Amino acid sequence: MQPNYVFNANSKRERLYYNAEAAKKLGLCVELEVHWEQTPEMITKYLEYLDVGVEEGYMNTVKMYYESGAFRSACVSDNPNWRLIYDCTYKFAKERLTSEEIKKAISDVK
Repeated sequence: MQPNYVFNANSKRERLYYNAEAAKKLGLCVELEVHWEQTPEMITKYLEYLDVGVEEGYMNTVKMYYESGAFRSACVSDNPNWRLIYDCTYKFAKERLTSEEIKKAISDVK
């Protein structure tokens, strides 16, 4: 289920919780959307998907991503903020990302 969070400048974090609850009730997974813009705001919004996924449990379900090449770009990036996208997503996909790790990553974005 697509929350359309990262692409809506006015969306609030609560949208992620609502989407997670609705997806669970309907037996769906949550689609994680990463924006191709390497701005602190867009990086933080994506990391919030992961944070809520750890908290609400959708990290441990089927995963779908809308990423338009962003993961490859993040993988080879020298920008530490952008590289967080790859590193955190890897751990999320492996169901090893902890709440402490993702909260630290969010606070590290400059």
